Amino acid sequence: MVEARGWYTDQGYSVSNITAEVTTVVSGVWKPAVQMKAGSGGKKTTHTYAALDTDFHHGNKGTVVQETNAEFRGNLTINTNLLTNGWHRLFLKADAFDSVSGSTNSGVLMIWFLVQN
Repeated sequence: MVEARGWYTDQGYSVSNITAEVTTVVSGVWKPAVQMKAGSGGKKTTHTYAALDTDFHHGNKGTVVQETNAEFRGNLTINTNLLTNGWHRLFLKADAFDSVSGSTNSGVLMIWFLVQN
């Protein structure tokens, strides 16, 4: 498992993780197990986002795989037949908005995976 945690004073943790073997080559329909949730002592997760090949610096939100206004624990469904062979990125983000401070704490994870169909 690979996990990323965001932490902020008085907010606790927000967590994104993936249980899949991340060094393997993928093909066909890939269903990695992921969690985007509150961590230890963390505030309730208010938004989750999973996408492929994001490039936020250039305004590209990527191809959305999953997005909801709650935590997410389960398998994503990624049809790699729709992707070119080669390296791609999977981006996972769990947000916890705090109305008192007006801030959002995020746990963000990005992993590379190799498609060979």
